[in-house]
Amino acid sequence: MNILITGGSGFIAGRLAKHFSLKFKKVLLVTRKKNLKLDLPDNVQIKNIDWDNQLNLENICDNIDIIFHTAGMNAKDCEKDPKKADIFNGYKTLKLIKSAIKKNVKKFIFLSSAHVYSNPLIGIINEDTKVTNTHPYATSNILAENFIIKSISDSKINGYIFRLSNVFGAPINIGSDCWHLAIQDICYQAIKNKKIILNSNGSQKRDFLPMESLSNFFEKIINNKINFDQNIINLGAGQSQTILEMASFIQLRTKLNYGFIPKIITNENDTKINKHNFIFTSNFNHISSLELETNKYKEVDELLNFCKKNF
Repeated sequence: MNILITGGSGFIAGRLAKHFSLKFKKVLLVTRKKNLKLDLPDNVQIKNIDWDNQLNLENICDNIDIIFHTAGMNAKDCEKDPKKADIFNGYKTLKLIKSAIKKNVKKFIFLSSAHVYSNPLIGIINEDTKVTNTHPYATSNILAENFIIKSISDSKINGYIFRLSNVFGAPINIGSDCWHLAIQDICYQAIKNKKIILNSNGSQKRDFLPMESLSNFFEKIINNKINFDQNIINLGAGQSQTILEMASFIQLRTKLNYGFIPKIITNENDTKINKHNFIFTSNFNHISSLELETNKYKEVDELLNFCKKNF
């Protein structure tokens, strides 16, 4: 089984490459960054990708069985340049799909986001929930989704779109663009500053998915142990926690692992309490296979340890 992962310098791509390298013969990790060096096994090959060169995209797709497409602009950059967001997140995804089809790639898996549904995320959300978010990050991801769905509907390629909740865990690369994410940032602060400063009162509710759960799930997808009869699937923990609850959990893990208690400081000026219910769920019964609680402890502890070693 030959696997291609885009977005090679990113948090999710790096962790998937590391996990798949222990399970499959060949993993190709592609990135726009020059001379990217990662601590990965020899069966992981790192190549540069030129998104504007169709021949380069086709060569990268050669002899590939499954593509995991994780490359994309983040929400902050999308907001700064909505046109560029559509070009990169949307139309460059289309170019990759066309290359995959030409090279007879068996399966195309796109990692989208739960944030396509609404802003903020409230209520019970499943795959039948209407997509209403007009933020450029959401609309550019929907553009990519539509290109993929069209190719699948036309029977040109098989594939899935997974709308992910907030994935957390330790990156394999200190330079990964992940330290703006809530759990990564809280762990960094706990170790580096010995205190955790929240930009809010911490009442926002989010669905947090451990990276190990995601990796194990995708391994089952590759091995055809999990199949779906539709192409858009929500992938999260199926339960929400507040930012303050997660900060308190990380505070406890820091105490148990390192013997000190980082103080949690909330924003006193943020007086708006989020009372909205939020459950990010799915029409499919796959959440029970994610081993969420075990992997929650594992990922937070490894993330704290990563911060301890590197900051």
